[in-house]
Amino acid sequence: MRSKATTIKDDINELKPDRATIIRNVRTVIRKHLPLASHRPKKRFHTLPLSRYPDTDNRKHLMLAALASQKTTVRSICPAPIRTAIKALI
Repeated sequence: MRSKATTIKDDINELKPDRATIIRNVRTVIRKHLPLASHRPKKRFHTLPLSRYPDTDNRKHLMLAALASQKTTVRSICPAPIRTAIKALI
């Protein structure tokens, strides 16, 4: 199901309550550990902007972390220190 949300808060609020709580908690950990990362509007991922790190192979923002609420699971893709902090939530 595609989200019709225009903001990340609306997007999270469309999720089932248990999944929304997980996404909010993990997002809090990501934002705490990646303060220089910028959140991409309407997306559940965080990037390092080109203004901070312009030397990328494809000249696009460097993705640092992502969240997904899939059919049967919630997934996160992020660096090891953040994964450790996320595991402490579980």
